[in-house]
Amino acid sequence: MTTFTRAAPGRSIGIRWLHLVALSTSVALAGCESGASLFGSDTSSAPETQVAQQAPPPPAVTLPRVAIAPVIGAPDTVGKQLAQDMSSAIGQQKVSVVPATSPADHTLRGYVVAARDRSGVKVSYIWDVTDPQGRRTNRITGEEFVANGNPKDPWSAVSAPVSQ
Repeated sequence: MTTFTRAAPGRSIGIRWLHLVALSTSVALAGCESGASLFGSDTSSAPETQVAQQAPPPPAVTLPRVAIAPVIGAPDTVGKQLAQDMSSAIGQQKVSVVPATSPADHTLRGYVVAARDRSGVKVSYIWDVTDPQGRRTNRITGEEFVANGNPKDPWSAVSAPVSQ
């Protein structure tokens, strides 16, 4: 014997029926799922293999290259000492010093003059930084005073500490 009850006032049997259809449809769909999920990803395939992707290697760090041209105005021994001291100082700044005949990002050109002064010897210098086309990009100038220098040979006053 089947009995039907009447729906409460304001409620229709259609809402209950709709809930029942939705519930049975979702149960039916869940049972029908094969290798692919409802959203298209395959869950029945072999266990996932995680492949660790290696990070790309860091870009090679290229040090800027600076060439030091022969120093103009100083005797060879003083000019070589100045170039060597400058090369050492530049190398400490993580800049590569290359021979003057090699391709470089910049070239350092030095001009030095030593002259008698009232109290000793005055050493004046100019360092020009040039680009590969030879255009000056920077200029560094200055003077050093050496007390009690030899007035007959001002270059003798340019010792290693003065050069540095």
